Amino acid sequence: MSQPIINPYLAVLLGVLAAAFSSIFTKAAEAPPLIIAFYRMAFTVLLLAPVTLVTGRRELRAVTLRDVLLACGAGIMLSLHFATWVTSLNYTSIASSTVLVTMQPLFVIAGGYLFYKERITCWVLL
Repeated sequence: MSQPIINPYLAVLLGVLAAAFSSIFTKAAEAPPLIIAFYRMAFTVLLLAPVTLVTGRRELRAVTLRDVLLACGAGIMLSLHFATWVTSLNYTSIASSTVLVTMQPLFVIAGGYLFYKERITCWVLL
């Protein structure tokens, strides 16, 4: 196994910092919400595509049509998430919007219980 190009802990730290400041920068922008969401994703692609093309050629060759369709579905859901989240910043405070967005794990637990009858253990709640 080869050594990662970037220290994974550094990558996680940068990701957390970027997420922490994203709502502040997004609220400060003067562009319409969908434009902000588009540029956010476009810059992400510009940053990640070169690394993926260099380090993940074998994995990219193994991608099937089903994988592409699932990725497109996930991309549509992510675009809806960003469109609604960025729009929410026009209607509420940064703190309220961020609290609602970060409640995602609670919605996943509730959905798992309601739709799939999954047990909710203490470990899951922790």
